[in-house]
Amino acid sequence: MFNPNPIEDRFYQHKRKSSDLIYTGYTPYTATPQDLLGQKQLPTQRQSPRNPYPELPLQTGLDISYQSNLEKAQKQLDPYGYKLDQSISTQENKAFYNPYSNKLVFTVAGTNPLAPRDIATDLYLAFAGNAGLKATNRYKEAETALNQARAKYPKAKTTLAAHSLGASIISNLANPTEQVRGFGKGSGLFSPTTAPLEKSYRTFGDPLSYTSGAQNIPAFIPKKTANLRANQQVNYPKTPHSYSNLSSGSYFI
Repeated sequence: MFNPNPIEDRFYQHKRKSSDLIYTGYTPYTATPQDLLGQKQLPTQRQSPRNPYPELPLQTGLDISYQSNLEKAQKQLDPYGYKLDQSISTQENKAFYNPYSNKLVFTVAGTNPLAPRDIATDLYLAFAGNAGLKATNRYKEAETALNQARAKYPKAKTTLAAHSLGASIISNLANPTEQVRGFGKGSGLFSPTTAPLEKSYRTFGDPLSYTSGAQNIPAFIPKKTANLRANQQVNYPKTPHSYSNLSSGSYFI
């Protein structure tokens, strides 16, 4: 039908053309996940997951260094996320690794008073200094075990921890990038070696670490008491050379 109004006729023509564009069956393109994955790489996963475990107390690490039973040593490490490497660990030298924090801890036991070679090593350290210490089998065995741990965990953050004679050994073994944590560091007539990243502690009155230059900490007095005849109570402090004195503060590896 003819529309006498040309303006109105043009309006209806424009409306019909717009409707044809809308209803032609065209649907917008929606990218699929496969298309997106093909165009973009997935985000890389974190190489070091967050460490859900607490820090390892220095006192616990030193206690493990003296542990002769490797299974019991592993049970002590379980609450802190460390795995004892039994292929490297011995009665005197132990290596344990935390995969969450990428941290390697190497410990060296102190003097065993029932072992003649440990007594001989103490005498070498006391009267011949570091040169005499490095000539002993005790030092060479610790050096071999530490090199094995370094080769097995080359990218780990390494900390060396020890007590008494072991503290003197690790001070000489440590690299400039390795942390050292010691207590009651054995020393003799000569001043012992101090590693670049070393933190060593001693209790005031300990004659075995008198010349070590370590930081003095207060002695630990346990809460247990003993009853005397007069119904009095007394607290017995730990001996100055005992690493149990680390309970007097917060010291971690």
